[in-house]
Amino acid sequence: MASYRFGFFRHLLNSSGQPATCLQHVIEICRARYADRAVEAAKHRYARRFGVRDWQLYADSIELEMEAPRTNPDAANAPARHRAGGSNERHAAASIS
Repeated sequence: MASYRFGFFRHLLNSSGQPATCLQHVIEICRARYADRAVEAAKHRYARRFGVRDWQLYADSIELEMEAPRTNPDAANAPARHRAGGSNERHAAASIS
């Protein structure tokens, strides 16, 4: 099983009107069998943490960093990164809505 780290971000404008991304919170999901399950667990945990029904009330996008399973020492050196956000959430191989 793999472990995942999710960063929840808010998209804002800085003082000069330029787009900026602000990290709101980091959620770690340990021992998830599939990325889709980890995403749903992270969304649920984030919403529960802030006492809201929908995680998108406090964040605009999710950045997923997947750590390789610890049973494979060759793959442990290269984490994979994926971005997802808003209603157009994307994952490398599957939709994560």
